[in-house]
Amino acid sequence: MKEQCNKVKRTSYFNSNRGSYLDEERQEYVYEVLTYDENDRPIPSQVRVAVTKDNTEIIKYLDEQDHKEDLQERYQKENSICSINQDVSFDDGKTFENSVLNKITDPNSDIYKILFDDELKSKKKSRINEFYKTLKPIDIELIQEHIFNHKTISQVAKELKQNEDALESRFRRIRTKASEFYGIELPKHKNDGKQV
Repeated sequence: MKEQCNKVKRTSYFNSNRGSYLDEERQEYVYEVLTYDENDRPIPSQVRVAVTKDNTEIIKYLDEQDHKEDLQERYQKENSICSINQDVSFDDGKTFENSVLNKITDPNSDIYKILFDDELKSKKKSRINEFYKTLKPIDIELIQEHIFNHKTISQVAKELKQNEDALESRFRRIRTKASEFYGIELPKHKNDGKQV
């Protein structure tokens, strides 16, 4: 009866390879510590703490932390196959580089390069400047106000003292011109097939 009172319900796996764990019988909590010899060389050793009525809650908490560590390791193993830079070998001898998984992501989409590479930014800027050179000043002002300043075509028309329908039409032409310039297909309305 007394033995049953001291047992802690385990949440973690029993893993004696981990730095800390609840033993198989759930009677002791074991953790590793480093002590040092006279030459300051580390010596790993184990400390065993018996589960008692007084420390049961602490042991439960430590066991839950061990469980979280187990989960973290499991998730890392499961997700490691999706790592772009990792060379994973498959049963059929193929590596990650020529596997179907590698085709899910764009091999050119290095997020660091996209965000911080000045050469890439300057290429994009020069491409935008090339497109802007093909536009009239009113087109550039319309893009600035409608896209970058988040104003409706109606608001822009009032500010520029222009006809709203004419500006709507102008904006559609700019979008078509931009899609041709950049080689991008414009999205269509679901209902009538007209361009957005």
